[in-house]
Amino acid sequence: MKDKTYEIRILVNGRPAKEFTHDNKTFVESRIGTEYSIQIKNNDWQRVLAVPTVDGINVISGEPDSGEPGEGYIVNGNSSVTIKGFRKDLDSVGAFKFCRKDFSYCNEAGAPGNNGVIGVQIFSEKPRASFAPLQNWLSTNTHAVPNFRECSALPDTHPGVPCEYDRYRDAIPQFSSNCSSGSNSSGQYSSTVNYSGKVSVVNNVADAFGVGTTWGTEQISKVTLEEFEINCNVSEMCIYYASVTGLKKLGVPLVKKESIGFPKAFGSFAKPPKSWKG
Repeated sequence: MKDKTYEIRILVNGRPAKEFTHDNKTFVESRIGTEYSIQIKNNDWQRVLAVPTVDGINVISGEPDSGEPGEGYIVNGNSSVTIKGFRKDLDSVGAFKFCRKDFSYCNEAGAPGNNGVIGVQIFSEKPRASFAPLQNWLSTNTHAVPNFRECSALPDTHPGVPCEYDRYRDAIPQFSSNCSSGSNSSGQYSSTVNYSGKVSVVNNVADAFGVGTTWGTEQISKVTLEEFEINCNVSEMCIYYASVTGLKKLGVPLVKKESIGFPKAFGSFAKPPKSWKG
């Protein structure tokens, strides 16, 4: 899915999963046992901070989303990053893996019942005015929260020196995330339309979200620490996921659109009539 400036995609085997739109929300099918990754693309010229959550859990810190900016990935202008899993350390992650909701990582991480949603919050950056030596930054900025950049995204000339930093938390505008599912969003869906065209009420939307995400195989994913001074929240995007059965309960249309063969506008050179002499 995408807005005017940013895009997120769920990749399975390196390919974008098919997206379905319903009630102004975006859905993808989730199959238990399948590993996936999250691709975030920045179409702006300025770099941004992307803070991804899976089932309400920050994929870097492993903590439930508090509604305030947390650890994220720095995405350069006109570039993208692919997040392979929950971060274990600076060198590796545990791959995102679809599982039964009973085994979802959010249950262990402190947000039980919130399975079925992938959210990304995008934050713009304050202009960087000055730079300071790394040792001074470490000793004087005790409230700074480190963010991460993929090593492959670093230019060869990168100095590795973060700018002087202060989060100014009180100056950050408050926002309410719509990225919730399961027991925390029972009011979002009041009715659905199934394949027969009949309207059926979903009393508990958590019944439709029967799939969660846990840790899969360990994968190499090297990052480096770099500071990012947040300006404000500029975008919030959510992708919901469920099994085919769950998507049907929610009324998500899964029928493929008919393909129409239109006449071709362009072809080869014209062949002159036999009687034509020019």
